[in-house]
Amino acid sequence: MRLMKTLISIIILCALSASAQYRFNSYTAGVATNAYIGTNSYSTTYSTAFDVGAGSTACIQLAFKMATNDYPHFATNDVITTWQSSMDGTRFTNQFQFTIKSNASATNTEVWGLTNFNVTYPWLKLMSVSNLNQARLTNYSVRVGNKIGI
Repeated sequence: MRLMKTLISIIILCALSASAQYRFNSYTAGVATNAYIGTNSYSTTYSTAFDVGAGSTACIQLAFKMATNDYPHFATNDVITTWQSSMDGTRFTNQFQFTIKSNASATNTEVWGLTNFNVTYPWLKLMSVSNLNQARLTNYSVRVGNKIGI
């Protein structure tokens, strides 16, 4: 009986310690929410790096609205984020893009997209956000998430 209680206690402790090891880090790029990104292929350049090396997967989320005083005030073209990765956090290369095909037909509709990817290098850097729409992009946020643990 005592052996059974000890065995059950060990199993419970192992289960609790395994669940305690999981966490999800979320990072926000330093972007002012009232800032605009201009129209027709206008790009805003950033240099914000994220340490995603603690996990095997990461995700990128982009959200935005179109400026209400621009015509047309809806997004039908792409919004493109450009990223690079790095082994040491200094020398960035391996450029890739995450693109959202916009469909915001109403003035104040938020457009957002999310992508997951395998982490191959520990550093990820947001290089630029490009707006291919005729209206200015506003209220935008860029977030990076990273699952750590079991």
